[in-house]
Amino acid sequence: MKQYPRLVIAGTSSGVGKTTATLAILAAFRERKSCLTLGYRTVECSYRSILGDVGVTARGHEFHYSTLVARGPLQYACVLRDAEGLSKGPDGLMNGSVLALYTHLHFFSQPEIAASLVESARRTASRIFEPSRSMLGADR
Repeated sequence: MKQYPRLVIAGTSSGVGKTTATLAILAAFRERKSCLTLGYRTVECSYRSILGDVGVTARGHEFHYSTLVARGPLQYACVLRDAEGLSKGPDGLMNGSVLALYTHLHFFSQPEIAASLVESARRTASRIFEPSRSMLGADR
């Protein structure tokens, strides 16, 4: 049986249960590699996303043994720099309202990101759970 990898979605770091997104949705899969990617990162938003506006930065860390290999076009929300300021490439795969990051964000480094995630969740929940006008008979 083929196994698909999972990445933690930004903003789901409760430790009680991890919310994940199957990468098949994001047109990518992982390949296991023998070396570990590990380090402190600065994340800068290069597109508007659930993390916030273009230019918003935060700190975090990466810790993984896998790499992504595209099975289709990918759009990334962020660019990464290491602790020395060197480019580490893109992160934050975007597909609709889904954002999947290798980088684990430290929200204290940029509280605006946490606020943006909460607001995005609030907007999404209101669209999903608000009864439609037709269900309430308002279209009659």
